[in-house]
Amino acid sequence: TLIDQSCPKGRYFNPMEFCTGTSCDEGLDRLICCPVAAPCEDLTCPLGRTPSANMSDVYCEGASCIVARDAERCCEEAMPCHNISANCVFGYATNDDTYCDGTECDLARDLDRCCLPAEPCTGLELTNCLVGRFFNFTDYCNGRACEEVRDRDVCCQVAESCRYYDCPYGSLTRP
Repeated sequence: TLIDQSCPKGRYFNPMEFCTGTSCDEGLDRLICCPVAAPCEDLTCPLGRTPSANMSDVYCEGASCIVARDAERCCEEAMPCHNISANCVFGYATNDDTYCDGTECDLARDLDRCCLPAEPCTGLELTNCLVGRFFNFTDYCNGRACEEVRDRDVCCQVAESCRYYDCPYGSLTRP
């Protein structure tokens, strides 16, 4: 085996290789003991990780990339989609089950991935609104599916008081 197990860029040390003679020659055997490594670009980063910014300049620790071994060197932590939640447009809710396509969320890039259609309030149409509130059929719940407790205040909105309503001629205002 080579005394110095460091390999040139784009190669990895393979202790299973054999030198060309009874002892290793640094000049002759370095490329035998250090075969070509797969580029990180061959690796698909797992969920929650995104390709490193310098991925084209980094190599896996073998002839092929293996997620368990190479994800740490080839990928960075991706930012969770819940960091984009305040930016989902009306009618959309955050997809908390996934990650942005980078170490930071970018609304233009990650909108389709992080913001999914929210269920319309009609999913709660059997909800009884409290007195002084009305059920708004045109609004959306705060999630991909409506939940009674979470969405009641969104779908049951404050109604305007009749106090300032001008009744037509011949009608009385209720006290």
